[in-house]
Amino acid sequence: VTVTRLQVIEVIVKSGAIKIPVSWAEKSNFIEITGGINASLVQSGSTTQIRDLTLQSGKLRHAVSADSPTLLCGRLEVATRGTFKSTQDEAKGIRLNTLSFEFIRIQPLRICVDRSQLRALTAAVMELTTFDAESSEPAEELRQRDPLALVL
Repeated sequence: VTVTRLQVIEVIVKSGAIKIPVSWAEKSNFIEITGGINASLVQSGSTTQIRDLTLQSGKLRHAVSADSPTLLCGRLEVATRGTFKSTQDEAKGIRLNTLSFEFIRIQPLRICVDRSQLRALTAAVMELTTFDAESSEPAEELRQRDPLALVL
């Protein structure tokens, strides 16, 4: 008999902000997404099932400094469902992370950007995909917890 342990995670944020730097080295220039976030996740082993992830009453802003945010989109509403899975090949010393979506639903929206803001949006998305930010956890502790975390 195999026993599978599930962990259910429910997150409700009525009003929050996520700041995505245009460059990890220059944190004063960032894209900001604000709004209410609801998340319903089920975790089992190396798989996290995203049952529901929604952004409600969202706004999209670009800020070159914390004092000067420019509104790019006044109404941003997104809903999705999907799976995040992490597998490790100990022999090859690599880890493969896979994020797949069943759907991503974006409500009709209007985004007003100039060229520099479009470059900033694109750069922020690229920074997210590279995951090049330094960890706040000391390397020795990170290596003990996850031997493959520092492998390029």
